[in-house]
Amino acid sequence: MKRFALVAVSVALGGCAGTVMQPVQVEQQTFALQLAAPGSVSAGERAPITVAIEGRGGFHVNLEYPVRIELMGTGGVALDKSTLAAGDASELSEQRARFETAARWSSAGRHRLSARAQFAVCTPDTCVPREETIAVAVDVR
Repeated sequence: MKRFALVAVSVALGGCAGTVMQPVQVEQQTFALQLAAPGSVSAGERAPITVAIEGRGGFHVNLEYPVRIELMGTGGVALDKSTLAAGDASELSEQRARFETAARWSSAGRHRLSARAQFAVCTPDTCVPREETIAVAVDVR
């Protein structure tokens, strides 16, 4: 079953040291999928991107299923890595799979960043393959 979530995010970075990340999350009984990107960046600025998958309700991330994350964006986005797999994970366990990369936008405006995730969550008795798409809007100055 495919689901799609788009949430517009706009956050000023004012006075804070570092980047303010804005997470968007899809939660189901069996999993949570989160995409986090800065709410606001300057054109050409390197912006961190994270994607995380967690099992819920007795389900765990299936480490044997080929996890795949495809990142896409608008506004002349250049991604450090647009396709992520298990070997790219900064954290990979039955509790959580977490991926980190970065993006740079070449033009100002409100642009979209989306992540299409393919993964499976399991219990000792069953496994459920998932394909989910989640997106966030990023304001580029």
